[in-house]
Amino acid sequence: WASFVGGSGEDPAYTIKLDSENKLWVAGGTASSDFATTTGVYKMTYGGNVDGWIANIENDGSALIAATFVGTTSYDQVYFLDLNKNDEVYVYGQTAGNIPVSPGVYSNTNSGQFLQKFSKDLTTLNLSTVFGSRRGAPDISPTAFLVNDCNNIYMTGWGGAINHNINIPLMLGSSTIGMPTTADAFQSTTSGSDFYFIVLTDDASEFLYGTF
Repeated sequence: WASFVGGSGEDPAYTIKLDSENKLWVAGGTASSDFATTTGVYKMTYGGNVDGWIANIENDGSALIAATFVGTTSYDQVYFLDLNKNDEVYVYGQTAGNIPVSPGVYSNTNSGQFLQKFSKDLTTLNLSTVFGSRRGAPDISPTAFLVNDCNNIYMTGWGGAINHNINIPLMLGSSTIGMPTTADAFQSTTSGSDFYFIVLTDDASEFLYGTF
């Protein structure tokens, strides 16, 4: 089967997963104020500029089970989604806004990469945090995301000159300088144009590893 997803504006989708019941999870970004959401979810209304979104769809494409916006009134996009064994939903993306930070989590305030965890029905935001150089805009283009069997959270991306060269407006000033690393980092220094790798615990309370 095949189906469209989106509203009257631009609607990219970047990530897709199957849950334990073989239902589809899709996520991305949207400039459509009329992007379809469902009743009772975390964020039913469009925030403006570009919003992230998450949608849960029946395996045969027959119904939208749940869908929510993600983000702020500024630029926000979800680039990756993963699920744990309980089908709780984790997303990793970019923001130029003020993403909420949950109590007790590791965070670098005013940073441009976010991690959020939602309940399976998308009604509850269980945790939210941001990480990066604290410059108020994205530092890296996300490239991979994993919640492993122990629910440790792995996030990667690249930043710097490559983003300037391909003329991504939001990323024209991007740099990996100032991204957090740990004492055991494989590479603790950066030219500003490097690949970056970070690991957080399940509840995002602990910064386990960071390296260029």
